[in-house]
Amino acid sequence: IVRQVEHLQQMVAEFSTFARLPVLDLAPDRLPPILDEVAQTFQHSHTAIAWTLHLAPDLPELLMDRSGMRHVLVNILSNAAEALKDQAGGAVEVRASHEPALGRVRLEVADNGPGLTAEERSRVFEPYFSRKKGGTGLGLTIVKSIVTDHHGVVRVRSNHPRGTVLVVDLPAPQGKPAA
Repeated sequence: IVRQVEHLQQMVAEFSTFARLPVLDLAPDRLPPILDEVAQTFQHSHTAIAWTLHLAPDLPELLMDRSGMRHVLVNILSNAAEALKDQAGGAVEVRASHEPALGRVRLEVADNGPGLTAEERSRVFEPYFSRKKGGTGLGLTIVKSIVTDHHGVVRVRSNHPRGTVLVVDLPAPQGKPAA
């Protein structure tokens, strides 16, 4: 009964967060410091996982909400860590690149966990869909909402030979990168 109550409390808390996501304040900002901060947090808190961060040197400033983007990254990295729980040789690679011709910055988070089935990949952003025992299924729904509010797109694909890759494409100003 105690576990069920705790689970319900967690679900209510996440639903409340989802239901009242703040309006984003998009302003020019740099993605690398946020990526570095969140990645370091996970490196220190999940030491059994090998975390790598690859940032392209030409990442431009983006119109983004710093708090919202931090929330996106924490949710994605939390899912990757959960997928690798109790797995020997677990690794997560975070990559950020700039594609000026397409006017976007691409963020990829790849893990070498058990991966998702095709059906799971098609449902992963649906509210209340979760493979995690005790999961609420709102983490990636929140990610999708925040990314959409940034005029971006998020999707998931397989990581070969195993694992999952979450891809976030964000609009980037065309022209020269910020100094």
